[in-house]
Amino acid sequence: MKNKIIIGIVAVLVFLALIGQCSNDKPEPKLEYKTPEQVKQEQQQAKIEAEKQKAQEIQRKNEEIIKKANIELGYEPPPITADKIKMLTACQMQVQQGLKSPNSFKMYGDYRYVVADEDLRINFQYLAKNSFNAEIKGRAICVFTRDGKMIKTDIK
Repeated sequence: MKNKIIIGIVAVLVFLALIGQCSNDKPEPKLEYKTPEQVKQEQQQAKIEAEKQKAQEIQRKNEEIIKKANIELGYEPPPITADKIKMLTACQMQVQQGLKSPNSFKMYGDYRYVVADEDLRINFQYLAKNSFNAEIKGRAICVFTRDGKMIKTDIK
């Protein structure tokens, strides 16, 4: 009698385990149907992306070849040896000397330091008084060689 009860309990547990196993099954994925136009559009988009990647790779290789050739031919720009603060100070002094009221010169905002292939540029905005004692806004751009010699000053 005890054996029949144990077998019955085991059978119930196995049955419950099977039911639980079935309920844990993941739902089947939903199939998506695409129109022929959608498939064609996706293929065209994939082709465009592949062409873009190929063009970027070609451009990167070309830039490497040009850089290597420039170095071999000595066309690589020299290293920057100029001091930013000294260049900014020289530019400010140059601008100040060109004003009607040099003592009224005040730089405002941040200055921008731009590295080009052959030169360096600093530009900034300033306030100063004109001949009529009115405060005006101006902008200065100074161009330097890579070793810090001033080439040109543009005051607007």
